[in-house]
Amino acid sequence: MKYTTFRNLALIGAPVVVLGGLVAVGTRATKKDIPSIAQNASAGSEATAPIPAVPAKVEQVPTVAPPQMGMQTALSDVARGKAAGGELRPLDEEVMRLAARGGKGDKIKDAVPGKPYKINLFLENGKVVRAKVDLNRNDKWDEKWSFETEAGRELVKRQVSPTDDDKTYSEKYILNHGVWAKDE
Repeated sequence: MKYTTFRNLALIGAPVVVLGGLVAVGTRATKKDIPSIAQNASAGSEATAPIPAVPAKVEQVPTVAPPQMGMQTALSDVARGKAAGGELRPLDEEVMRLAARGGKGDKIKDAVPGKPYKINLFLENGKVVRAKVDLNRNDKWDEKWSFETEAGRELVKRQVSPTDDDKTYSEKYILNHGVWAKDE
């Protein structure tokens, strides 16, 4: 068995065993305490009186696309990271995870089969150096990513094609402390 395989099994296995033990102990304690809780509630104890379920007030701001934009355009803008201050999307986190994992060969086609989007990875010496993302699987790349090292610092750059034409990548971003910032 390789050391890395053993290490990964140990790192994953130990917390699973501990968590399983805690769940077992918690379940056993809960089953013992149920009769005493029911007796206290029937005795009229204020400490165990049921708390009424009140939904938390959450102010929701409706997000409505301007009349000239269709709903599909508004959704694709959010998917491309134009909204919400440039924080990472789940898609971004998946691309980063795939890039960190690396691979064999020089290209991994459709690294996430079955997902509504498509990711191709391009490798050099087992390390991912570029990625392409097709958000709607129409065989036109919506984003091009590059993973570079400059002065010992890892840089992640993303170019976005707002017209979904696989040619014009006018929007450029750079990952800065976990947030997408405009790159000039």
